[in-house]
Amino acid sequence: MNEPFPARKGGVFSKRSGGGSDLWRGSLVGLANSLAALITFLLLPEIYDRTVEWIAHFTAAHYGADFVDFCKFAWLILLGCIIFFTARAGTVALVVSGGMTLALKFV
Repeated sequence: MNEPFPARKGGVFSKRSGGGSDLWRGSLVGLANSLAALITFLLLPEIYDRTVEWIAHFTAAHYGADFVDFCKFAWLILLGCIIFFTARAGTVALVVSGGMTLALKFV
């Protein structure tokens, strides 16, 4: 069957490529998760303290005072997820682009 855009086989994150890519992928995921956890640990309290009062006022004005505590907790969890996953994606992007830059410079 002729496909107009056949799927690529191989590549950095493919399980079909050589044995070294599993090590590369595992190391990249571990590094990204570790740095994302550290960044979340450092940034979450700062950003939460600066935004939680606005969330409380908004919730009280639009949904009533009964939901303020729940929304504060939900905002903490949501903000933590946003920071963690943004930091993880950014770490992967930086490592891959940095690796490509070095590869193109020395090859």
